[in-house]
Amino acid sequence: MVRMKKTIKLLLIWAPVTILVFVILETASRVVIFSFPALGKKYVEYSPYKISTPDDIIPSSEKRTRIDNNYLQEYERVRLFLSDRKNKAQLIGDLEPNLDSIWALSIDHPYRVVSNQAGIRRKTNIDIPKPSNLFRIYCSGDSFTFGPYLSNNETWPNLLERILNYQNTNGEYEVLNAGIPGYKLRQEEELFVERGYISDPDLVILQALDNDVPNYGDNRFQRLSFPDDSVSDSLSYKLKLLIRKNAERFALIKLIVAAKLSMNGLYETQVEEYRIQREKGNRRQGTIITPQQKRASEVNDVWTNTTKKDRLEKYKRLNEKDFSKLVNFIRSKKIQLLVVLFPTEQLINSSIQGRNQVSEYYRELTASYNVDFVDLTPVFKSNEETKHLFLWPWNGHMSFKGNLTSAKALAPIVERYRR
Repeated sequence: MVRMKKTIKLLLIWAPVTILVFVILETASRVVIFSFPALGKKYVEYSPYKISTPDDIIPSSEKRTRIDNNYLQEYERVRLFLSDRKNKAQLIGDLEPNLDSIWALSIDHPYRVVSNQAGIRRKTNIDIPKPSNLFRIYCSGDSFTFGPYLSNNETWPNLLERILNYQNTNGEYEVLNAGIPGYKLRQEEELFVERGYISDPDLVILQALDNDVPNYGDNRFQRLSFPDDSVSDSLSYKLKLLIRKNAERFALIKLIVAAKLSMNGLYETQVEEYRIQREKGNRRQGTIITPQQKRASEVNDVWTNTTKKDRLEKYKRLNEKDFSKLVNFIRSKKIQLLVVLFPTEQLINSSIQGRNQVSEYYRELTASYNVDFVDLTPVFKSNEETKHLFLWPWNGHMSFKGNLTSAKALAPIVERYRR
């Protein structure tokens, strides 16, 4: 009883203080945003920041309006939650159906994203049920499958489809890009079980990456239709979602998000300036570590740092649990499965005593379930243009050449599944 009285007393004291502090900060934020109306609406630009997209792709008259329009509302937008639409039979992906827009997560590298009525990154619609002479491939993965900063036709699933159909006369191939940036095996399994299987694929290609296991505790990309009961900090995810939803309502939140956007813009500008100086032969300028590069370094550290072994083993168990669920479901539908490890620049350049620990892990995991596995790392390492297969230094995703290299390597492997 005494403890309860103390608690009530503390609440009566601190609640008004907290409200007063928030009101003061909110008022100050509104004054700042009123004085600087650009904050919260777009990046604060730094010279020589500019949009370098050719005018024949995005007309110059539309570039600025397309990127600035409701940019805060689109912050970190990689997908829409469609849990309320799962009863629609034609929906097999997590993208907004019939989407045609310019995405500008990096303001200097906008790109066009087109989705069909099935909610996958594809311009044309697909037939359900599937035609009898069609060999359909469902590509499940994260941003390395989705293909950020590239057009639809530059992603490896689209390129794989074009290569297969050009080389073969034994019936048509159809390759579906169901990749969503940020997804891990958990979300990929949930998506396929919930609606992906409706596409009736003959083969599922599951894209794996070196950050899948170390990032298993990252809850930023949970699917709302499946609450994640294994991640202890799911409250953090709900808080982030609440902040995004109220970013337009409260000036304080808008100011914080705007500051983050501006900082991202500053980092990207510094990286671009460093690249220019390096091409000019100026080696004296120090390396700039962007948040994305830092995260990539931390991922590699989880695989190699013995002090983090317990955390790695925990995430391996969670990953295997979801892998087992996906394998059993796919086999119940009599669908073939191929797991493909896509290399990152860190994976190519880092090995412990000549070992590729990520490849070894996936090789052992797939072998224990009698599932086929392909590691594309040797293909990238042996390529004379390895440094051009990624978008470094400003981004770690595959370039068009990287996607084309992957598609060429996978084409003969996929053909064997049809035969």
